[in-house]
Amino acid sequence: MLRDRAADRDGILNGVDYDEWSPQADKFIAAKYSPQDLAGKAKCKQDLLAAFGVKDADPKLPVIGIVSRFAAQKGFDLIRADHGPAGARRDDCGRSGAGDKPYEEMFVRLNKQFPTRSR
Repeated sequence: MLRDRAADRDGILNGVDYDEWSPQADKFIAAKYSPQDLAGKAKCKQDLLAAFGVKDADPKLPVIGIVSRFAAQKGFDLIRADHGPAGARRDDCGRSGAGDKPYEEMFVRLNKQFPTRSR
């Protein structure tokens, strides 16, 4: 039935068009890199953190980027558990989204607790 009505259906697929958004060819990033040559990746990380106002980031630490609806089904309970009450994780986090109040409040609290590592 779905094949018979293919012309009547459309949607947005999850995922990335790697031909268009490949770091080997992306004209919007600070430096190009590939799986074979990762030299430009550090420059891209530095540029991204600078764009969010993160200063003196440890280059060995991961950066977490989130664009999402803040909800338990998206795994935000894992971030809350990982940071714990003392914010034990040592990483930089940038996020954009809205959703369930406990997760919005968690990100506000983390930003206040770690203003140089969370945006």
